Parts: sequence; C-alpha cells; structure tokens
Amino acid sequence: MKKKKTYPLIRYLLYLLIVTMTVTGVSLSRYATSVTGTDQARVAKFDVTVTPSGWTNGGTAAHAAGGSKACDLIVTNNSEVAVYARLVIDSGAANVTSISPAGTATTSAWFALAIGGSQTVTVNITGSTTGNNVQMHVEYEQID
Repeated sequence: MKKKKTYPLIRYLLYLLIVTMTVTGVSLSRYATSVTGTDQARVAKFDVTVTPSGWTNGGTAAHAAGGSKACDLIVTNNSEVAVYARLVIDSGAANVTSISPAGTATTSAWFALAIGGSQTVTVNITGSTTGNNVQMHVEYEQID
C-alpha cells in the first residue's frame, strides 16, 4: 500500500500566512512615529512715515498767485517688510502740474521701498490765485 502524505494543520496555516503576507505586503513588524515640538510666529512691524520737506506752516506750500512751487515728501519705510507706496491727490488736482516719480497729475506711480529705504516724491504746484489748496495722502501696502 502506498503511504499517504499528511500535512499537519499548523503547516497549512503557516503556508497560508506566508502567501497572505506576500500578496498583501503586510509584515509582522510595526512602525510607530511620533513628533513633538513647538513653534511661534509674530506679525512683522509695519511702519511708514511721510515727512514734508520744503513746506511751511506744517504742510502748507505757499506761493504767489500765478507762481509755482516744487514741494517734496520724503516717504520712509521703517517696517520689517518691503512696501509699495504712492501719492494720491484728494482735492485741488487742477493746481498740480506733475508728480515725480512719474505718474499722472493726480497720482504718482507705485514705487517700491526696501526695508529701511526712503523715496522722495516731488509735487509741482501751480496756482492762478493765492489760496488754492491741494490735499493729498500717501497710500502704501506690503509687498507679498
């Protein structure tokens, strides 16, 4: 009589486990990762100052009727970030002949100010009568 081969149950289970791990890519080892730490951030200081130069009476540019005057505004970036700035005429634009850096007669072109940098904006004013008023402000924003 022929001898019949018998495979114990444990051997079958071991073969089944090896085939399952090969097909599914699973191993018996475990990997664990943990990370700990802290971080902090603060908002950068944003500080732009505008100083009139060649102006009188705290920002008045007096000139004779029919005369003209060039007045400077010094825009300084004291921020921790670079900024764009420009001068905008609010009223009295008819009395402004030019603004430098180049732009229209009512708004200067945007100009970049590096950290700690400054730019002089020159406004040329002409008036037909004494007392013509020009009101202006400087706009600025952070460069992203």
